[in-house]
Amino acid sequence: MLPFSQLDQMKLEIHSVSAKAQKDAYNAKIASFRTRVAAAKKALLFSGSAAAAAGGSANMGSLAQRQQTQEDRRAAQLETLKKANAQLAETEAVGINTVNELAKQGEQIKKTRDNMDEVNQNLNHSNKLLNKMSQWWRG
Repeated sequence: MLPFSQLDQMKLEIHSVSAKAQKDAYNAKIASFRTRVAAAKKALLFSGSAAAAAGGSANMGSLAQRQQTQEDRRAAQLETLKKANAQLAETEAVGINTVNELAKQGEQIKKTRDNMDEVNQNLNHSNKLLNKMSQWWRG
């Protein structure tokens, strides 16, 4: 049976067929394939629950295998969660360090701005004194 993605691709390609009768025939075949796929899926679902209900010894082995597989998946998921949690903690630490560093840099910028304002005031005062002196010398 064809997977749904290939059936969808076929459905798209049918648009290029010009004859209506051919299009209808292809659409009917695709619908038939879809129905067969759905029926097969349904049969698989029900056969799994019927096998578990039968309780035979061969089914018990299968059940044990499924339980072990589920436990393996849970263990893998738990490991993934632990790794994600560790990465989250590391990211949070980096973020805290970044915020602290930005706060320090902000304080440095403020101090630099204050020093610059003081230097500008001194320069303005010096310019005024120089202008007064130059007027006195020119006379």
